[in-house]
Amino acid sequence: MKETSLRSISALRANSKIAYVASVDGAGFPTVRAMLVLEHDGFETQYFSTNTSSQKVAEFRGNKKASIYYCDDQSFKGVLFRGEMEACTDQPTKDFLWREGFECYYPLGVTDPDYCVLKFTAHSGSYYHGLESADFEIAELSSLPAAEHPKDVAQEGVLRAELTKILVKFSESSWALIAEPSKEYLAGANNKNALLRAIEQAKQECGRCGCEYDPLYSRVLALKDYL
Repeated sequence: MKETSLRSISALRANSKIAYVASVDGAGFPTVRAMLVLEHDGFETQYFSTNTSSQKVAEFRGNKKASIYYCDDQSFKGVLFRGEMEACTDQPTKDFLWREGFECYYPLGVTDPDYCVLKFTAHSGSYYHGLESADFEIAELSSLPAAEHPKDVAQEGVLRAELTKILVKFSESSWALIAEPSKEYLAGANNKNALLRAIEQAKQECGRCGCEYDPLYSRVLALKDYL
């Protein structure tokens, strides 16, 4: 595949806010839904949040085959990823994807049994532009420089902003363990390691108490490379 096409695939994946996710229902028919793009892990993995009780979770548990489509209707470009979808209900994965505001969908919070994470793992795909199309394997996309991978291109600024928002919340806490190193970091101190140690300790001591900070500890630790 041409390098220009690979770069277009990267840009489509990085800049899309909505993805079209396809599952297979019990009768063998494809079912397509528009879902909010939340998190990438390079080109191979994509994460979505949904209700455990939803029909799509039942469909993916019955048949893991899935596809995800991203498009730019202004330039008539699209990219389809084929792979498998896993419905994850383990707490570390739920903590990882949790966002402030999710309570409107999952009122019991990050431990809500009706909150789960869909993890898509791609193995191949097709790129469409105008009247042309080309198939590719995921390994081909790894030839792009790391700086052009979706997570780095589109999300770095968003993730750093999310981290800052969480640290501001920590800094306003009455618990000195997380408040003091957060204040210092936000003030420009070079205390990343001390901050992470404090958050690790806070997670161990209070990570399952049911307070609003519980999912935030795991979220900061998941995004530590952006500190």
